[in-house]
Amino acid sequence: IIIAVIFATLLVVPTFMTLNSVRGRLETAIATQTGIDVEINGDVTFGIVGKTTLVAHDVSTPFGNISEISVQIPFQDLFDIQNASLTGTMSISGAQIKIDSLAPFMKGYNITVKNSVITFLGKNYNIVDGVFSNGIFNGLIRTKQHKYNIEFHDKNFTITNKNIDLKIIGKLYPSGG
Repeated sequence: IIIAVIFATLLVVPTFMTLNSVRGRLETAIATQTGIDVEINGDVTFGIVGKTTLVAHDVSTPFGNISEISVQIPFQDLFDIQNASLTGTMSISGAQIKIDSLAPFMKGYNITVKNSVITFLGKNYNIVDGVFSNGIFNGLIRTKQHKYNIEFHDKNFTITNKNIDLKIIGKLYPSGG
């Protein structure tokens, strides 16, 4: 009977529920674990179907704004969000971010980036789909003229565009340039 009640509850409970009361504690957990201060201006929702996932909407960072950040936490950490362990993949979508240098960051985290704009050296790059993982970035980036496949691995990078037979291989220097 207990299993039937749990199963029925999962069917009745909405996939994502609003949990705005944890906004400040989630900001602290993200800042503590990633080193990036964030301010969540929108709703915080959570879902427990599959993995426990928290989604923060309208997030401000020192680098710009993000429409949505999704993080996974162990279920038991739902009751202690401030000390929750951010696990799995962090997903970012709808970001408008400005960066001043290229340098690997946030090693130890898997971050997917979708439909976001990165401004670098005064030019906008549309990240259609990308993944940062342990100092490596693989992604598809679009400018006004072309699409590029880009891979950063520690200090090395490769930029390719098969349509125009382009392949650039380089290395980042300590200054980030």
